[in-house]
Amino acid sequence: QHLGDQYASSLLTLPISVDAPAGSTALTFANATKVQTGMGVQGLNVPANTTVTATTATIVTLSSTLSADVPPGTSIVFSPSGAVNISTADNL
Repeated sequence: QHLGDQYASSLLTLPISVDAPAGSTALTFANATKVQTGMGVQGLNVPANTTVTATTATIVTLSSTLSADVPPGTSIVFSPSGAVNISTADNL
């Protein structure tokens, strides 16, 4: 349980502020200053094993293209670089 709590507290969840169409590698946020290059990315229509390749104050660039549209308000989860993806019990 402690490991799971520690992992959960290391995650950063942000809602996107602008629609991101299928095939895009950019997500726009109101404030993305806490997102760092190399972080893992999870969310609606974000392919598995996607990471952050670049950031600005509001835009995060992904290593993979979005598989489908991601509407504004969709929560995107960022995990520390090198963290194991434990988004499901099967990954524990």
